[in-house]
Amino acid sequence: MNTGFTLRCKILASVVIFNAALGCNAMADEAAANVWAMQATVQTSLGSYSDSDLRDSLSTAGLFLSGDYVGKAGFALGFNRSEVDGNSSNPEGFDSIEENALYLSGKIHRYPGRLPGKLTLRLDAYVIQSEVNSSPVATQAGNAPGKSGNSQGDQGNAGSGGNQGGNQGGGGNTGGGGNRGNSPGQGGVIGSLGTSTDTTITVANPSIAFINHGKTFALDLGYAWSNYDYDDGDEYQAQQLTPSVGLALGGPANWLQLRGYFIHLSDDNVAAGDADTAALELKLTHWFGPRAPLRLHSVGINALAGERLLAVDPDAAVVFSLADKQTGSVAVNSVLRLGEQTKLMLQLGYNEFENLNLNNDYSSSYLYLNLSQQW
Repeated sequence: MNTGFTLRCKILASVVIFNAALGCNAMADEAAANVWAMQATVQTSLGSYSDSDLRDSLSTAGLFLSGDYVGKAGFALGFNRSEVDGNSSNPEGFDSIEENALYLSGKIHRYPGRLPGKLTLRLDAYVIQSEVNSSPVATQAGNAPGKSGNSQGDQGNAGSGGNQGGNQGGGGNTGGGGNRGNSPGQGGVIGSLGTSTDTTITVANPSIAFINHGKTFALDLGYAWSNYDYDDGDEYQAQQLTPSVGLALGGPANWLQLRGYFIHLSDDNVAAGDADTAALELKLTHWFGPRAPLRLHSVGINALAGERLLAVDPDAAVVFSLADKQTGSVAVNSVLRLGEQTKLMLQLGYNEFENLNLNNDYSSSYLYLNLSQQW
């Protein structure tokens, strides 16, 4: 669609200009030391589904690079590929869903005199190409299959500054559309048809965050605008508001974060008439000192209560493009020190979903790993 292409170009141009501006601001300060803290992260995840009519398993792999110009600005870019295998016992399902996601982020730090802390302005952008593949299936004349739904979001990068984890997504939603053509079959099954549905997803996610000088209190407010553009001409949007608060508990080694997700869809038919969802996410992290047992750097637990649909997770750099409602999740993670600048993160998670079109409640379990190197 020309409209969708123009929007994608505008979003990417805005992020590129934003990153260029922060780079110029950083270089303009000749008195500051030219110090960049860089981090490269490779990640992968494996998961399986229980009681799903459509999905069987999933796998992901990604690479991310981030940098912080100390006290001034930062950037991040990454690529993630994911694949969901369909449930072979369902002949009306799909074979696989393949998704390629490009991520670009920039941020600027400011220290207003009237505020007792640091203000961060950040802009994230995602461009995701999703393809649903189906095997040839028997069809009757004049009764082509309905359009499949969109694919899943998966684990994001650990990011810089200690943003780790995220929650695993699921696969696509087959059967979201209706039958095309109403002419009756001519004597039953007369042929076969393979289908492939492409979706382009574009997301712009600006946010503003504050943390006090003592790093004991933080506030964050984010807004995400997502556009889903199908190759057959269908198009709809999701808007998300994410207020967050963070608190140090008993000292800087313990951090509690609470984040609300308030999401509105432009089309009621995407989720069987449920255009508005809300959820509350809790993240609790404990950091260890240099002499921690088992070379532990941190441990954490994440939990989600409520309902959210087509969410964008700014911490994990994840777009949950699954057109099924997420109704809950829990995950535990641990980060190990493998060296002075090398860390390994492991996360085990469990999610619950509801396919509103098929009236199918199901769950997913996953293992996520990432290896990061700083310099």
